[in-house]
Amino acid sequence: MPIRTMTAKERDQLFGDGLVLPVRRPNRQPKVSGKADNSEFPFLQFNTEHGQGFSATLIDGPSTDLFEIAGLEWSADLHDDVWGHHNWKSLLEECDTAEIIEIGSQDHTLRMSDIFSWVVISDPEKFRQELRAAILAAARKR
Repeated sequence: MPIRTMTAKERDQLFGDGLVLPVRRPNRQPKVSGKADNSEFPFLQFNTEHGQGFSATLIDGPSTDLFEIAGLEWSADLHDDVWGHHNWKSLLEECDTAEIIEIGSQDHTLRMSDIFSWVVISDPEKFRQELRAAILAAARKR
């Protein structure tokens, strides 16, 4: 039977409802209590410990589409330009309003480990602007 990677939607359905991965504490997936109280920023969720933001894993990346947040339409050229210079973490590190907090890890599977993070967003509107600028700057490096 072939092994397949869990999609972001499947991961959110499984872990977004307060379930935790079968790992030792404190290495755990963030407990999300739902969407942040702002329909203008649907990508935001609320974590009781860290506040508004979204989850991410080192392997699968963010739980939300960064191009969509930045208001950019995905294209193969833009995708190649951005990911040719960045990974999701380095792209978010370009944004002053995003703070990546490592909250856990899973390393009990042979040759397979992952790090779970919560990306805290201090100012959603400014984050959109910074993310858009970072993506467009990466695209210009071509």
